[in-house]
Amino acid sequence: MRFGLLGTLAVWADNGRLVEVPEAKVRALLADLLIHLGQPVPADRLIDDLWGDDLPVHPAGALQVKVSRLRQALENAEPGGGDLVAFRSPGYLLQAGNDALDERRFAALIERAGAGLDLHVGEAEAGRAGDWIAAMARRHTQDRPEQTAVLYVDGHVRAYQGTRRIAKTHVPRLKFPAPATVETWVCDAAGDPLLVVMAEPAASLASELRRLIPDLRTAVGDDRRVLVGFDRGGWSPTLFADLDAAGFDTLTWRKGAATDIEEALFTECVHTDELGRTHTWRLADTEVALDIAEGPRKGEVFAMRQISLFDAAATRQMHILITRRDLPAAEIRYRMGARWRQENHYRYARIHFDLDSHDTYRAGDDDQTRMVPNPAKKPAYQQVEKARRALHLAETLRDRELLAASCPPPGLTTVVTNEMTDTINSDVHTAETVLDAALDAHQAIPARLPLSQVHPGQQVLDTETKLIHHAIRIAAFNTAQSLARAIVTGTGYTRGNDEAHTLIRTALAGSGDIIPDHDTLHIRLDPLPAPRHTAALDELCQVLNDTDTVYPGTGLNLRYSIKSHRSPRTNY
Repeated sequence: MRFGLLGTLAVWADNGRLVEVPEAKVRALLADLLIHLGQPVPADRLIDDLWGDDLPVHPAGALQVKVSRLRQALENAEPGGGDLVAFRSPGYLLQAGNDALDERRFAALIERAGAGLDLHVGEAEAGRAGDWIAAMARRHTQDRPEQTAVLYVDGHVRAYQGTRRIAKTHVPRLKFPAPATVETWVCDAAGDPLLVVMAEPAASLASELRRLIPDLRTAVGDDRRVLVGFDRGGWSPTLFADLDAAGFDTLTWRKGAATDIEEALFTECVHTDELGRTHTWRLADTEVALDIAEGPRKGEVFAMRQISLFDAAATRQMHILITRRDLPAAEIRYRMGARWRQENHYRYARIHFDLDSHDTYRAGDDDQTRMVPNPAKKPAYQQVEKARRALHLAETLRDRELLAASCPPPGLTTVVTNEMTDTINSDVHTAETVLDAALDAHQAIPARLPLSQVHPGQQVLDTETKLIHHAIRIAAFNTAQSLARAIVTGTGYTRGNDEAHTLIRTALAGSGDIIPDHDTLHIRLDPLPAPRHTAALDELCQVLNDTDTVYPGTGLNLRYSIKSHRSPRTNY
């Protein structure tokens, strides 16, 4: 005889027949004994669990009646079943092995599977969270090679409201600098998160991208060339050249002033996306050469393909830069616009996965020797700009006075002497002196200083716990996304495009049974309130069963099903 506690309380005979256990109190007694399987439960404890403060007139006698009914139900199901419920002073116990209870069997399977995992909770202290996420990223690229042909990289800022001295950074949602931590996320073409790293304090997206190159190469494999998309925060011709040398193609918006493309070069381009939707743009396809101003390639130029967007109502043209020459212009435009799927991931994860939670407020000392921007540099540069504006104004006034002196009204004669010229130029000379002094002062100020001189005592939040939580969020988000896509593409649910995510969240929050049985792990889900949702979920179960997935660390095949509707019990 087998018993089930995972989900609804259930009893099965050896032939697989479901055993009827009548009366709620008898079922509660059975559940209590199963929870303490193999151990006697004192009679006083059983009485308290069954009746609480609403005790019967003769509690001990009432308990014996429930025990007798339980024995009778088990005996009727299978000869000798009643003997499983035995009296052991000071109470009763259920005499069955651990294999008879699904909860014990499942716990044993989990323990066996866990022995093969590379990471456990204690590894938060060992600095292995990043290794776990990297392993998940490699598995993701192996399972979804078509989605990881394009990767999007972006930073995510999470404001900090605690009392620690955390470095400030610009928080886009607040639109002003505030204490915050910054993460660099990598998502695939569908917007599913691939990996995340904690960004270096005050690091630019371009520097983070350069730091990510080895991680990206590990995730996608040694020989694969993928397209890496990012916004203008990663603008750096030097970075583009570095990515190209590392085997990655670049996709980004052009930053800074650029010459508009002639209108005659624009043609209508059409792209059909993965859902069959058609997109039309007017695009121009040209080549550009970018100057490399830093690094070992300084002085060289880097050639890229430029896709320009034309909109008659817009005040300026927009330009997309890419190193791939084989993609159609319309697909490039589509891929660049699809980067917003990463923003959708942030928004969805904030709402449903508590993305912006800090998870831990433990902090340690920041590296006091780390070089950081000198805050005195900015005010000094502002003085330089102020002196330049004053010089420009003085030169404008001087030119006006010189013109008036050298071009007198008709009938008048004026002699411009050296003394007059010196007087007119005096304000310009003064402004030049002030500008030279401002430039000297600006150049004398070091651009970077040790952190100890700028922000002594600054701290950094713990990252390992945060990364472990992020790994769980990545797995949960990608699971929900995959199930939602299966609803859209693998079932006949007509509202899938609008309701797939809501349906999956409802299903995951629902109840069901987990039943290990020989070589199969049965997942039996309770029906959802709406019949059309239940029908869609039943189709999804068939899609999942067709994958023949084996539960990790075991030889158990996962099999999903929906329970049939049952009439409610009335015998209490």
